[in-house]
Amino acid sequence: RKEFTVMARLRDAGKDGISSRTSKADTLNDLGLILEETDKGVVVTGISPGSPAERQDLRSGDLILEVNRRRIKKISDVGEALAETKNNMAVLYVERHGSKFFVPIRIGAKAE
Repeated sequence: RKEFTVMARLRDAGKDGISSRTSKADTLNDLGLILEETDKGVVVTGISPGSPAERQDLRSGDLILEVNRRRIKKISDVGEALAETKNNMAVLYVERHGSKFFVPIRIGAKAE
């Protein structure tokens, strides 16, 4: 099982950042999600307080099915789909407790 912190504080640098070494993950910078790859797909395992993810009511346990109509099977798919976002607004298709719904989320919005 892989776990990836989409938003992490880089205390040494004094700015927001991420714990990934890949450039595609740069677009995930401020969403405030902790994601884990499972046999079902990519699951939200944590939300940073005040983040865009919290403001859009994403929750631990949510399964991310699609980002911008692109099927998500692993964490790297999320970063790749977000990197292709052209208008700073992404749409996640999420499953929670058997219900599926769309969640618009602004990319690059800072946590409050």
